Amino acid sequence: MRYLLTAFLLLAINQASLAQNFSITAIITGFPDGTKFYVDEVHSQQTIAEATIQHNKVTLTGSLAEYPSMVVLKSIFNNNSYICFILMGNENVLVEADIKDFPFNVKVSGSKYQDENEVLKSQTRQYDKLRDSISENLFELIKDTSAEGKKKIYTIARQQAYYDRVTDSITLSFIRTYPNTHAAVNQLYYLRKKFSRDSLEIMYNKLPDELKEGIFGKKLFTYLKVGNVLKIGDIASDFEARDQKGNKHNLGDHHGKLVLLDFTETYCVPCVLAADELKTAFKKYAGRLSIISFCTDKQKDTWIKGIQRDKPAWLCLWDGKGPASETPLKYGVNGYPTFVLIDPEGKIVSRFSGYSKGDILREISKKLGEKEE
Repeated sequence: MRYLLTAFLLLAINQASLAQNFSITAIITGFPDGTKFYVDEVHSQQTIAEATIQHNKVTLTGSLAEYPSMVVLKSIFNNNSYICFILMGNENVLVEADIKDFPFNVKVSGSKYQDENEVLKSQTRQYDKLRDSISENLFELIKDTSAEGKKKIYTIARQQAYYDRVTDSITLSFIRTYPNTHAAVNQLYYLRKKFSRDSLEIMYNKLPDELKEGIFGKKLFTYLKVGNVLKIGDIASDFEARDQKGNKHNLGDHHGKLVLLDFTETYCVPCVLAADELKTAFKKYAGRLSIISFCTDKQKDTWIKGIQRDKPAWLCLWDGKGPASETPLKYGVNGYPTFVLIDPEGKIVSRFSGYSKGDILREISKKLGEKEE
């Protein structure tokens, strides 16, 4: 009897442990043995599993701290990226595909959350494909500065806008038809600006607790909580976060100086490229400028690795809330890096996103009243 009880307890513990992990088994043809596959969590932007394919099969296991969550199964082969988005929890998922099926025709089964999401994707897939097909050569066209090249770019931009409007319309219909699904709440967050704040709050309040407590529900709550997004001319909103030693800092501590807020992520390529110019600005305008990097990584160790890599001499802060933090949402951050300049009186005087060499120094110089060299 004691043996049976022990065996039962071990089985229960093992099952509970398994319940906290996911497994993605991918049967994929077209990739050579040894090709590495990764699973990234979209919310935290962290790689949470990796493995190599052997004999057309790869199994990736890991754990989602909050779920369901959107993850991306991805690989790089012959300088091409192959990706597949999956809405899932800590479940056993089967992926079946050929290399030519990425990204639109990959078959995913085993997740009830992905089944919900597939209802929407089945309706938007044809438009997603069309948009993707006209966008393939866009980066090459951007290099063409001729009148004909610009005309082609404008044509593609109009076509993209059309497909975006169609898919947005389909998605809004999906949200209204299937409001109590994680897939709908996920899309509701991304299309939040399509709704008035009052309408969005009514929709949020109608959600069951399970959805409110999920990742997407929490992001919606935060968005509703922060109120109107700050714009140029507004007084900057104060916030509190910690440095790598755990000390608390407030934006208000820097009143009286020009402040450059740098919203960043550790593995964002443009953010890494911007680091050298931030170092130059820090030295050139010492005493006249405060630089504050606010990192939105979900994991603290990821943020610390970024600091160790870039070795910034200025203040670097983190609040542990990741992309759903009130601070970047309040400042209207939609991509990284995003820079916000605040004058000595606390008013927002400039904001710009992305990074091109010279942008940071040029904008600081302009606000300090210096003549461009």
